[in-house]
Amino acid sequence: MRSDRRGGLSDIARVAAASVLVFVVGGLVLVAVSVYEVVERETGGGARYLPLAYVVAWAGIVFSAVVAVERVVARIRARRPIGWAPIVAVPLLVESWLAGLLVAMVAVSI
Repeated sequence: MRSDRRGGLSDIARVAAASVLVFVVGGLVLVAVSVYEVVERETGGGARYLPLAYVVAWAGIVFSAVVAVERVVARIRARRPIGWAPIVAVPLLVESWLAGLLVAMVAVSI
């Protein structure tokens, strides 16, 4: 009897590669969030609005994780190969960091 799921070992390799890439980018984004303090220190103002930048960045990071998990679960439910589905988190992680940086830059200019 043939299984409905396709992919096999190559699907597992794609999932592993995509997951490693997502975790590496996620780690870099987590480390890069501390750059917001450098922006505040260089300009010398807006420290009271800096937590807003952190909230924007962390909310984006959590949102990207939720979206990636949702994509993987949807593929599992549809009995389709997972493949590169986790990679959707990479642009979302970068965009959340950039949105937080933008908020930090605007906050310190106030």
